[in-house]
Amino acid sequence: MRVRGTVTTEAGRPGSAALMGIADATAGVFVRLPAGAVGPGRGVEVEVIGTLAAPYGQTELRPAA
Repeated sequence: MRVRGTVTTEAGRPGSAALMGIADATAGVFVRLPAGAVGPGRGVEVEVIGTLAAPYGQTELRPAA
């Protein structure tokens, strides 16, 4: 899956250092960053390619390393 959006929630804000939120005009999704990755700041447009997962019922996109 390929998703393009703007960072709305920096990594660490959603309760986990590995999660950040991105959104566009239609929806938003959490992105789980690979181990050791540093997420971009709020307002940066990103494109993420990965697979969907739903741990604990929360949908998130998991990019390849």
